[in-house]
Parts: sequence; C-alpha cells; structure tokens
Amino acid sequence: MKERIFASAGAIALAGVLSACAGPKMPPYPLPDEAGLYAITPEDELMRLDGDSRWEVKSWPQRADLNRFTEFVIYDPMIPRDSRTDRSLATIWRVAWLRSEIDSRGFAGPIDGSEWVVAPLDSFIVPATAEPVQGWPGYVHVVPDRPLQPGLYSLKLNRGGRERIARFGVGWNGIDKRRYAARNCVDRYSETGSQYRACADDQVTRQDVSTEGLEITLVDPTRRGTTLVVQGIVTNTTERAKRLPSMRAILLDKAGRRLTNAVIVPRKSDLSAGERLRFRTEIANAPPTTARIDVDFIPMTSAGK
Repeated sequence: MKERIFASAGAIALAGVLSACAGPKMPPYPLPDEAGLYAITPEDELMRLDGDSRWEVKSWPQRADLNRFTEFVIYDPMIPRDSRTDRSLATIWRVAWLRSEIDSRGFAGPIDGSEWVVAPLDSFIVPATAEPVQGWPGYVHVVPDRPLQPGLYSLKLNRGGRERIARFGVGWNGIDKRRYAARNCVDRYSETGSQYRACADDQVTRQDVSTEGLEITLVDPTRRGTTLVVQGIVTNTTERAKRLPSMRAILLDKAGRRLTNAVIVPRKSDLSAGERLRFRTEIANAPPTTARIDVDFIPMTSAGK
C-alpha cells in the first residue's frame, strides 16, 4: 500500500486528452489509476479510503472527517463490463455499535472493549445510487440520495474481483460518540450465527441478573496432550432460585499475565435454592506456560425473547 491518502488522477486525465477524438469522454469528476475505494473531495481530489490495517490507522484522522455532500468512486477491473445502474452494485452502511452478544439461552454478555460493526439491517443502509462510469469499464460512481448525517459509515463494493470495503466518517471527529452509539446500537445473536438486531427492537427487554450467592469451586485441571480440561462446581448458596450466567476460564502464566480465555456455558440456566451443578470444558492448544486458572462469572443481562 502506498503511503498516500490523496491520489492523483493525472494519468487518466491526460490519456483522455490525447485520445479525445477516439476515446471515451471523461466524466466531470476525477478517476483513479489504482484499484480501490475513493472519496471525491470538494477540491476534486481523490481520497483513498481502503488499505492495509497500518495504513488505515495512520490515515483515519483524514478519512474520519468527510463532508456531508461527499460522492465516491470505486475502481476494480473485475467489475462486470455489462453492469448497469444498480443500488446493489455498491452500498453505503451506517456503522453500528455492538452492545452485547446474546447466547442461545437469551443471556446477553458484554463485549470486550468497544466494537463497531456493519449490521446488514434495512435501518442501517444508506440510500445511494451506484452507477457505472460510461466508457470506463471497472469504474463505479456512488452518490448518496441525500446529504450524509454526521456519523460513522462503511462503503462496500458488492461485485468485483474481491470484496472491497472501507470505513469513513462524516464529521466524526466532532460528534458526541456516546449519543451516536446509543442511537445506532445492535446486539449479536450467536444462536443464529451472526444475526444482528437493533437494540431498540421491541422484542428485546433487559433486566439485571445478579450473581450474588453463586459460588464457584474448581477441581484440579487435567491435561491430555495440548488440551486442558477445566472443571468444577457451581453452588447456589441462597434460599431462592438464581439465574446462572456463563462463566469465563482465564489462563495465566507464573507472572499473572493473561494467556487466553474460554467461555463456559452451563447445562442449565437456573439453579434452585442450595442446588449444585458440575461444569466442564476442554481448552484445545492451551499454552504450555499456563500456571494458574481463574474462573469467574461473565456479567450478564437477560435479553428476553
């Protein structure tokens, strides 16, 4: 990946002049000479949007602050030559904040850190027209139907030699990100693969699930080759039934550094008063430097169904 974010369209523009009599007419916006996803700046320059992870981190301050009236150009030589104006040729998505993972029992576990995702839901797609550039095979001009609101977006080419996707922001550097996350929030349901639902979905109700009164007793782990078997007992020490959330086994070295972790999903979702439940999980390819194992409850909420 070249260390540049602004691309020159000079080579193609010159080619258009030299072959004006016989070649295709240049459109009223610049075209790139390298395959990729580009934004057209107010100065009629091309801003590259996609690249490797190192380049994307370095260029993010510029890509995060596009204006509301930005249009886009995509170049991929493998785009079918017979492509016609089609909203599905390339799409723009509003990027969502992932609040939690919902397991098969309807328990919602928190996400480590902050994760932003493209959730394929109708409410997150941005209406836009993707139009092939006449006379220039492989080029697509993408124009949103209306000005983009401040926020986080993803531009995706759906038909080409390979998947091309790029993230960008519109006034992202200056908006209240907590408010944006609250308005563009989804949960991911592991029971159905990677299905997303908006947090505002009326089918989802949330209530606290306390782990107070639940105790974990570990049995000495055993090794079978590179597989580590972690097992123990959970006891409900209270006088009432308790919801039982998933647990997390954390493998540590002698210095107390975390090596890896694994989620343990109990066989039951509830424990009656005084009830005990055995659990067991196998961790494949466990680091040989593992010196200690901690098991705790994953803070959960009930997502309802």
